Amino acid sequence: MSDLPAILGVTQIGADTYSSNPFLPRARTIDGGQMSGQALTAAFETIKPEFQAHSIHASFIAAGDATKPVTYSVSRDRDGRSFATRHITAIQNEVLIFRMIASFHIPEDGDDVQLLSLPVTPTPSACAKSHSSLVGFDIRDPFPVQIPGKVTSAWAQPTTELGTDPRLNASALIYLSDMFNGLPDLLDFEVTSFQTSLDHALWIHRPFVLDEWLFFAHHGQSLASGRSLFTGDYFSATGIHVASTAQEMLYRPPRVQP
Repeated sequence: MSDLPAILGVTQIGADTYSSNPFLPRARTIDGGQMSGQALTAAFETIKPEFQAHSIHASFIAAGDATKPVTYSVSRDRDGRSFATRHITAIQNEVLIFRMIASFHIPEDGDDVQLLSLPVTPTPSACAKSHSSLVGFDIRDPFPVQIPGKVTSAWAQPTTELGTDPRLNASALIYLSDMFNGLPDLLDFEVTSFQTSLDHALWIHRPFVLDEWLFFAHHGQSLASGRSLFTGDYFSATGIHVASTAQEMLYRPPRVQP
């Protein structure tokens, strides 16, 4: 399965209740980015079309089994004139494994100020395919890293066309943003170390189209008590700062055999 709409899709099974599409089989546990993308897709199903996602906060509560379906329940916390809020929970085997708070906004006119710039980097066509991969995306590495799992900055484009639908693009972006991190900035870790998301935030600042490539740059900020924190920024190929992310991740080095 490499089609992003299928990876991120859900099926309605009741009032504001949805069942997950099959999860990626790359590991027995559920991919956190895929679950985040599906939860956001479910939330969009309950939102008027003029509202767009701008602030998304996800918490990973327990590991999920990728061989079994998940039920997403959407609570309509608020429907205002300009903003709407949704609370999404994911249940598997009657256990809460994930929750998300997503805020939506009707775009409006106003000042537009951007301080961050797209880093100096070769264009995607001049970059080699990355050694780190993500199902559904073409990842191009402008700063070649030979070890999978240690890529912090790269270009990304869907392998199948998504079009201009901002909702599908938003769900695909949170899926993408969960895959890569800033841990390589903090230490030279073993690729066999244990790493998993604890919580994940994404802020969408401006419209974007993933088909036209996005560049992401992640930066490690802290590692203590087994928890690492990194931040990231996403830019269009024309240099527009479209989104920012922050994520806390559990990191445990490989166990030393006695």
